[in-house]
Amino acid sequence: MGALFQDLKFGLRMLAKNPGFTAVAVITLALGIGANTAIFSVVNAVLLRPLPFPDSSRLMAIGCSTSGENAPGHCSFPDYQDFTRQNHSFQAIGVYRQYALTLIGHGQPQVLGCAYFSASMFDVLRVRPELGRRFDAQEDQPGGNPVVVISDNLWKKTFGADPHVIGEAIRLDDQSYTIVGVTPPVFEFPLNSGVEAWIPETHDTFLGGKLRDIRGAQALSVLGRLKPGVRLQQAQAEMTAIASRLEHQYPKDDAGMRIRVVGLQQFLVGNARTMLWVLLAAVGFVLLIACTNVANLMLTRAAGQEKEIAIRAALGASRGRLIQRALVESLVLAGLGGALGLLIATWAITPLTLFIPTNIPGLKNAHLDWPVLAFTVGVSILTGLVFGSAPAIFASKPDLVSSLKEGGRSSGAGTSRRGLRNVLVVAEQALAIILLVGAGLALKSFYRLTKVNPGFDPNHALGTTILLPESRYPTDAVRASFYQKLLTRLKTLSGAEDTALGTTLPLTRDTIATDFIIPGRPAATKAEQQQQLANTDGVSPDYFRVLGISLLRGRAFTADDVPDSTPVAIISESLARRYWPHQDPIGRQIILDFAPLRPNVPRTIVGVVMDVRHQSLDQPVTPA
Repeated sequence: MGALFQDLKFGLRMLAKNPGFTAVAVITLALGIGANTAIFSVVNAVLLRPLPFPDSSRLMAIGCSTSGENAPGHCSFPDYQDFTRQNHSFQAIGVYRQYALTLIGHGQPQVLGCAYFSASMFDVLRVRPELGRRFDAQEDQPGGNPVVVISDNLWKKTFGADPHVIGEAIRLDDQSYTIVGVTPPVFEFPLNSGVEAWIPETHDTFLGGKLRDIRGAQALSVLGRLKPGVRLQQAQAEMTAIASRLEHQYPKDDAGMRIRVVGLQQFLVGNARTMLWVLLAAVGFVLLIACTNVANLMLTRAAGQEKEIAIRAALGASRGRLIQRALVESLVLAGLGGALGLLIATWAITPLTLFIPTNIPGLKNAHLDWPVLAFTVGVSILTGLVFGSAPAIFASKPDLVSSLKEGGRSSGAGTSRRGLRNVLVVAEQALAIILLVGAGLALKSFYRLTKVNPGFDPNHALGTTILLPESRYPTDAVRASFYQKLLTRLKTLSGAEDTALGTTLPLTRDTIATDFIIPGRPAATKAEQQQQLANTDGVSPDYFRVLGISLLRGRAFTADDVPDSTPVAIISESLARRYWPHQDPIGRQIILDFAPLRPNVPRTIVGVVMDVRHQSLDQPVTPA
């Protein structure tokens, strides 16, 4: 230990005597270590840290699809009931659907993120209220008492953390609910959603409150908790068998039924998993380049210390002792680089998260915790060994005769060092080329995205969401009257050139897919039914003009297209091309299984518009 301590003091003195070399080496390493620390903090928070639920590895997302897609999708309530009755793999299965309701009567009205929850979801997530109780199965049945469990944040923010809040009535939209529980401070579900109130699923007013009765209404997210000892593959095999039975039992609604079981964390993270690992590998290459740079600096510096090292060897210093001295110096450099890298990572984490989708679970918890600090220490030590090993080995075997001669220089050692430097330069260039190719591909992808036509003009367009309580606006006619008055008033606002309404907005992923029938054509086969889906959107007459969506054929909607007039529809270019190739679809008819107004009635096609991307710029256009 005494020798090690001496080497440490000597290394610090030598680094202090060469401030230029020390500064360049430390900053170079700090950039590499800091980048790796920042990226790892995100990887740790999103991919390595378990979800904030007990035994979260057994939580599964159960997705349904009747369109041939493999990704987990929403399921209908009747199908969920069949899953619950027929499966033997899950301890509990629950459903939920997010929505927004307005809290009235506690200061200014505020829009709350809410979730309609089945009572079984509390068993799936294993959550116990911090105050009060959860709602039970009886309250989650038709006719059950309207109750609500609120978040700890809402309890503190709106109710002043009043311990007597249990039993108090609140109004969400026009419905009164009794508070029965308050969740723990750490509870949040759906994750990163801002939900602050959980209501029994039976009170969901979607589809006129008939969501539980419509097997074809795939609008609910389903989660399950695996029984102890049951593996995901077993659950998947059982759910596949259930899907086959449902397909035969309900050929109209469940034709082509597929059920996919995926770990909840994998489902929530999605494609971000690959992106984060690739990003971590990229900054790993950056650190390797930094190591080769510093190793070259160390070799050059060792050449200037050759005579000093030879004198030490002549005085009896062993080769191992010389290697130890050089490695201690490189580890000191790496330690200083790691300390500065931590400061860089602290600054970089927040900007880094801005480039990652905010709905990824755990992202907001990315910070410098003990696992991240341990990673940084480990990377710093490994870095010191990587860039210090080769220079230390070469410096430990000087040619004593040549080195001790006045002005002498060992040609053999010089040749070896030049050879090593050449190897390091080649390795550095190879790593840099890999990074440049990767960066070039990323820039090429970004350039292509900038050239993708979204189908509309986003410039100077603003959008917002309006939610109407069904208790106050119970019919289509009442809602249509409200929206017409709203449009009239919005057009008078200063700075508003024009306004329009739509049930969904482009690039928001909030789409409603529906089956459709083309009258006069043979019934679709099972394979065709799986693909015969269209995104539907109810819009006002000026919608296409306001968003700059090009009308390719026919006409747009007019003020005469009211609910009592002949039902009409405007279709997308891709839908027209797929089902009326080399034909004019104007005047043809289409029947939508689900539509904002008057479903299951023939609609005359009056126009064709340019395709609009509803999912994302990198996803293919879906017919609409």
